[in-house]
Amino acid sequence: IQPVHSPAIRRYVDVDRLSKERGGEPLKALGYVVADAAESSANAAEPAAVQVRHDFRSTALWVPDLVTDERGEARIEVTFPDSLTGWRATARAADRRTRVGIAQAAVRTRKPLLVRLETPRFLVVGDVATISASVHNHTDQTLTVTPSLSVSGLSTEGGANALSIPARGEARVDWTASAREAGEASLEITARGEAFSDAMLRT
Repeated sequence: IQPVHSPAIRRYVDVDRLSKERGGEPLKALGYVVADAAESSANAAEPAAVQVRHDFRSTALWVPDLVTDERGEARIEVTFPDSLTGWRATARAADRRTRVGIAQAAVRTRKPLLVRLETPRFLVVGDVATISASVHNHTDQTLTVTPSLSVSGLSTEGGANALSIPARGEARVDWTASAREAGEASLEITARGEAFSDAMLRT
């Protein structure tokens, strides 16, 4: 797997296992982005650009037919969906002499600051429900984060002005949502800090 920079989001990938398999090559030389304390400090002076995550496919890539070169090798690039989670890659190979093989590798996509929107799968007209946002701080420093919820198709109230989230900690914010008419509802949650930000859209 070759994690690449997506135009939608900058991803931080945990590739310790893959690095060992490649003989300990420097991760940045392989094109990976490594999140560490030094980089977090360097990014602290950068403004937080909000980029909305909306692609939550469960399969990042499926290639049913890949032909290797004369050395028996093939290379393919993967742009991960916006889900910040662990991913498992499985490769199966067979040659013309019916020799077969299988290999697996695992990576994780994450961000220094991420927000997860927790909603019911559906609402019926007249329902009143709690819409929650979980904000996770994956850095080694306390972050002050301002969450905001933009909604269409529902009436909402509640929220919080600002959150102080400890290093490696998380916080939750709740809104009360009312379904007053039939149709689709669109919810966009944004968590903005001084150095980092995250947002996701759900319909």
